[in-house]
Amino acid sequence: MLGDPYASRLIQRQTDAANLVFDIIHRFDIDCEGVQTGYVQSAHAPGLLPKMEQRCGYYQSLGKATRMLDREEVARLTGSPRYYGGWFHPEGGHLNPLGYSRGLARAAISLGARVFTQSAVTAIKAEGTRWRVETAKGSVTADKVICGTGAYTNGFWPGLEGSFSRLGVAVMATQPLGDNLRKIIAPNNNTVVDSRGDAMIYKYNKEGRLVTSAFVEGRRGGDMAYTKVLMAKKLQWLLPDVPEVDWHYYWLGVLDMQPKTIPRLFNLAPGIVASLGYSGRGVPTGTMMGTVLAEWALGAKPEDLALPLEPLRAAPFYMNFVPRLFLAWYRFNDQRLARAGGAAPPPF
Repeated sequence: MLGDPYASRLIQRQTDAANLVFDIIHRFDIDCEGVQTGYVQSAHAPGLLPKMEQRCGYYQSLGKATRMLDREEVARLTGSPRYYGGWFHPEGGHLNPLGYSRGLARAAISLGARVFTQSAVTAIKAEGTRWRVETAKGSVTADKVICGTGAYTNGFWPGLEGSFSRLGVAVMATQPLGDNLRKIIAPNNNTVVDSRGDAMIYKYNKEGRLVTSAFVEGRRGGDMAYTKVLMAKKLQWLLPDVPEVDWHYYWLGVLDMQPKTIPRLFNLAPGIVASLGYSGRGVPTGTMMGTVLAEWALGAKPEDLALPLEPLRAAPFYMNFVPRLFLAWYRFNDQRLARAGGAAPPPF
């Protein structure tokens, strides 16, 4: 999609993004439940293992210590008997994103930055050779402006809000699991993601709660009671050792989706750029993009950046509905692949 040299630069930064996140956490002593215990992607059907082996090999070719997992090892690492193998990336991890963002703000303040909360930007206007960033209660004048508002972009720059589509996500956390269960389910505190297009994801927080998520689609996500029942069935089918699921916490967010699913770097005007379209990969990708944006702000030539500066483009019209259609297709294809491999599909 990008061609060299941008492709090689972006791949290098993106595949090192997890290490960058945890380096920042350690460097600034950020309290965000961050643990770099590794990432497990598990195959819900036997036919997916060759594709995983290829992906694992790509990472190995970049110097990463990834490795394939057989069925027994995946069962041990995930606590689920439903998988047929998978692969492991030791540099993966998980954290509390709110704690991480607050820690980043504190780190920036410690280095001299000024942070203004509760100050939504309403407009950006030229003021001589500089730019005035306006809010309801005040403004900031700057030589350069970075727009990093993602899915929460609210119309402060013409056309920027139309460069992506929004996809809701519901996130839930169970009751704290006891020590005996935690020795069985994800005993190494890995992040577990399965191979379904409509993926099942789970990880622990510091209280021992399993945290999982689902894309919002109709009643799923929109109807809290229905979603809790559905997700409890999914989790109990996946993890039979969990006797019951009591969702103590439930919250919603929004993702900025765009067709390429890789970050975009839009040149809005001389001295103004926007970076968004992370398509659900916000923590590592947003952190990595911080290095690109810093280089731009410090005067790097566009041809030396890790991503090309491109003119602002509207997302294709089909992005208004295709992500939700894909969810239905993914579920159908997930079931088809499972049945083709002789795997029992989930009962929902």
